[in-house]
Amino acid sequence: MIDMNGCLFSSTFRENHELITGDIGYQHGCYVVENTTNGTFVRVGSASVTFQKRIKQHEGASKQTTPTNQGSIFSNAFPHATSKLRIPGLMKGDFSDLIFATGVRFRDDMKEEVQEMFH
Repeated sequence: MIDMNGCLFSSTFRENHELITGDIGYQHGCYVVENTTNGTFVRVGSASVTFQKRIKQHEGASKQTTPTNQGSIFSNAFPHATSKLRIPGLMKGDFSDLIFATGVRFRDDMKEEVQEMFH
């Protein structure tokens, strides 16, 4: 059971977050990554490229094959099943255990309007 008093996200968000699928993948914004094995949010990020491209970048990093291209803390914690660098002390799960959900999203044609909100 997750202690909701120590959780950044409300139970309403946790129960109703929007997965990044279909046309949403071609939008931009910020996202959260949930580990489905224990219900914890393990990363937040932003996608100036589309969500779809950003998720593919994470997946590529999780497929590290040699120590010379060892990835980030995130990709070490959740390596892809095909990764040659599955380091037990660093692993918290598999990349396939993760789901990506939107935090805030907007279409490509809305970039300028979104930028104007912050100036």
